[in-house]
Amino acid sequence: MRTDVTPAGGLKPIWEHPNAHLDGFPRFMGDRAGVECWKQTFALYFW
Repeated sequence: MRTDVTPAGGLKPIWEHPNAHLDGFPRFMGDRAGVECWKQTFALYFW
């Protein structure tokens, strides 16, 4: 995350959101099968 850029539109920085779960991100990324599943889900709905 960039700390040198102010969030637009009065948004809070990501680390100030209580549900961002930043500490769990490395664990999430360690589950490659789960990450690939999420990627396919997003591709299905947003592309």
